[in-house]
Amino acid sequence: MITLKFVLVKDNNLNIFKKALVFDYITYATIRKHLNIAGTLIGTSAKFKQQNKLLELPCELNIFEVYWIIDYIIYDQKADFDYQLTVKEDGVLKEEPIDPDYNPSSKFTDIPFENRYVNKSTSEDHLRLYNLLKQELDNNMDYQFYKYLKIKFKSVIKKVSPAFTEILRYPCLLSGLKFGCLYSLYMDDPLKEHSRYMIKNFIQDNEAPDSAQLQSDCRLATTTKKEVLISYLYCDDHNHPQFKSFAFKWPGF
Repeated sequence: MITLKFVLVKDNNLNIFKKALVFDYITYATIRKHLNIAGTLIGTSAKFKQQNKLLELPCELNIFEVYWIIDYIIYDQKADFDYQLTVKEDGVLKEEPIDPDYNPSSKFTDIPFENRYVNKSTSEDHLRLYNLLKQELDNNMDYQFYKYLKIKFKSVIKKVSPAFTEILRYPCLLSGLKFGCLYSLYMDDPLKEHSRYMIKNFIQDNEAPDSAQLQSDCRLATTTKKEVLISYLYCDDHNHPQFKSFAFKWPGF
């Protein structure tokens, strides 16, 4: 069983969780390879301090990603995964060294971040933090939209050798700030292919997107080999919130 370790970071002003950090290499490798969650590396490479593009752990994650991993992946595959959640508090963050050449006279390896963290949480603490996340996000429409995108664009990968198996592949959602959208959606790892969609924020069912803005977005998407995804929030017959989406592209001349 692989234990995925996350450090939750709170917004001090609003007292809610705003993001998560991953300091553990096994956790990062697992969510990147198996769950297609890339996050943003924000650490400084110890070997290449002047090379800003060569970043290392910790990895910063959207808080939606952590909750979705626990709620929709781990609970379905409990035999394969476990999880640990800890809140980043004031103090020193530290992690046990994994480098075999590390100087044994020092007990901890310093992580290039403003704080370092020692995990002393119990299983009861993890459950309490999970319940806090659940309370915050279950009725959060932004999270419901994130979950909708992850499920709607999942795909099945069929592998024949050595035995026929089917593997679910979920999309990778990264910030779409540089394209003027909410997310950039990748069907595979962002290092393997370009993003497929520019995801605009959802709108109410009785509203309509601005036509001039939609035209501008479609032209930008086409020049960068993408499509624009417009989503509507509506309620079904049981008054449950649902989403429906339409993809647009600029046809050219």
